[in-house]
Amino acid sequence: MGSNPILSANITKSGNTSKTIDKVMSRKQRRAAGPAGANSPAALFNAAVAHHQTGALIEAERQYRHILTLVPNHADSLHNLGLIALQRGDAAAAVELIDKAIKINGAVAEYHYNVALAWRALNRNDHVATHLERAVALRADHALAHLNLGNVRREQGRSADAVACYERAIAVSPNLAVARFNLANVLSEQAGRTPRWRNIIRSWRSIRTMPRPTAISAQHSSRSAAPPKPCPISSGRPR
Repeated sequence: MGSNPILSANITKSGNTSKTIDKVMSRKQRRAAGPAGANSPAALFNAAVAHHQTGALIEAERQYRHILTLVPNHADSLHNLGLIALQRGDAAAAVELIDKAIKINGAVAEYHYNVALAWRALNRNDHVATHLERAVALRADHALAHLNLGNVRREQGRSADAVACYERAIAVSPNLAVARFNLANVLSEQAGRTPRWRNIIRSWRSIRTMPRPTAISAQHSSRSAAPPKPCPISSGRPR
């Protein structure tokens, strides 16, 4: 498992933070929180995400927990607390927190992707596959979810499904080199070093010479001439 799960900051980027939080706050909670401003739940969440993204986990955690005293069902804060737990190596706590977020709002792909990372750390591939499937159902362009679902399918001996997952990852993120060499590995196991295998290896080598993208992790790239073994569950960079 990678060390940098995707950080959910979607309501920060949407520009509708205040409206989103207002929707989950009762009138009484809004009065208790006081007027909008630097101490509003929306502002606190923005600040917490900023701390999280810079690695100030103690302060980020403090602010997420404070938000939850104001808005107990704030799913993004629960999710991001789960990410902090995962970053600290406490996968069980991560599952518990992100599951709470999913129960509040199960329509966020990143929640399912990141809880899959936590289940992976607990060696529960049944749950990993379930949540990765949900992630790609919610976001068909989630390349890392397709990639890691392919890894799980390969481990399950479902090579045809693994190939399909890797191909989808490549379709939505052509420069995701790890998907190409994992695909090459599966094809080699199926039929040896066929012309298709050679084409994929050539494309993998060409991608390796390109600058790495900033939105996804390609940290498992191999330096060997032959395609490496499948990487473990990969994770994205905080965003």
